[in-house]
Amino acid sequence: MEVALAGFAVLILAVGATATFWWKAAHRGSSAGIAAASALAFGSGLITVGLAAGHLVGVAITELRRSTPSYTFRVYALLLLGAVLGTLGTRLAIAAIGVARGERAALRTAVTAAVVLLLVNAPLAPIQGFAVAVFIFVFIGLAPLLAISGSVGQAPNHRAH
Repeated sequence: MEVALAGFAVLILAVGATATFWWKAAHRGSSAGIAAASALAFGSGLITVGLAAGHLVGVAITELRRSTPSYTFRVYALLLLGAVLGTLGTRLAIAAIGVARGERAALRTAVTAAVVLLLVNAPLAPIQGFAVAVFIFVFIGLAPLLAISGSVGQAPNHRAH
């Protein structure tokens, strides 16, 4: 129950931050497509970071509750997975900021982070339900990035203030 509540809170916070991100991008001169694509990438990055943080906390709590906590390869692998997912989610969210500004290099970083996230999560899907959720959210962020790839960095996308 607590895990579901925490996951729901992460989702609500990410949706709120994504909506705010989209609004600011749209009002700072990004085209509608770039604002939407960068906001979806930003949101999927935030959700990934939230789920990765929850994973790391869950692993730590589980191990610390044992009568004799042990550091095994299994624990190491679970902690490494959480760290990798969190890092890639952070890269995706930060790169989305540059995408909203029309930066081509940021688009490449965002697409790369999203593709690597998909590659890391795909083999986990049969054994971990959260991997399916991350896969879906990241795909929702990646598809629009690919759709706008021809228009990012081609022309100025900011209006004069």
